Amino acid sequence: DDCPFYAARRRQYAAQVLVANHALFFAHLAADGMVLPPFEAVVLDEAHNLEDIAADYLGLSVASTQVNHLLDQIHHPRTGKGVLAMVPVAVPLRSALDSVLDECREAAELFFESVAEVVGSQPATVRLRQPDLVEHLLEEPLARLTVHLRELSEATRDEVARFEIDSYTSRCELVNTGLRDLIGQTRANTVYWAQLQRSEGGRRQRRAPRVTLASAPIDLSDALRSQLFERYAPIVMTSATLTV
Repeated sequence: DDCPFYAARRRQYAAQVLVANHALFFAHLAADGMVLPPFEAVVLDEAHNLEDIAADYLGLSVASTQVNHLLDQIHHPRTGKGVLAMVPVAVPLRSALDSVLDECREAAELFFESVAEVVGSQPATVRLRQPDLVEHLLEEPLARLTVHLRELSEATRDEVARFEIDSYTSRCELVNTGLRDLIGQTRANTVYWAQLQRSEGGRRQRRAPRVTLASAPIDLSDALRSQLFERYAPIVMTSATLTV
């Protein structure tokens, strides 16, 4: 009850009006509605910027650093921090969660190494013109992690804590389905690519490279229609320079 994070979450959950920047709002859409509390209406200011911001968030992108950060937010193996430290967890379930988190980390390392082999040894961005160039090694471990997080959510009484656990559950599902889409190239009218970025200078040079699989729609209209305009109402768009 004394945790500042949970206190802020409770205030956010109880608010009647939330003010968020475009980046946070579209991160909420990209995360299938698991970032912000539920809401009934949207007012988008500076709406002339909508298309550019949507392009950054309504495509797909899964990076090695993103997956590692997600797993560490659930439970950091070195510091012991994470969502598992914030709620009581029965011993058998905690053991299952620790085990599957280790499996996810090992699978992530092998998976992104295989993507890096497709890109090559040097930092580069490579367009992927055919599907299934790599195997989805994370699919089964992430699916098991999702199951155990749902079990934890069902056993958690605190509403805000349960919302937080559900948020991580959704993020694991999104990573899993996102990778499935990126590997299989299932979306029409979409460009797919892989990117390898190496850290430079000092100690950072010894870190593993950041490996990313990504895609972007050629036409944003379908994505905006399905993820924004058909999902929320009413929506008010305002701007001093908005044109139709």
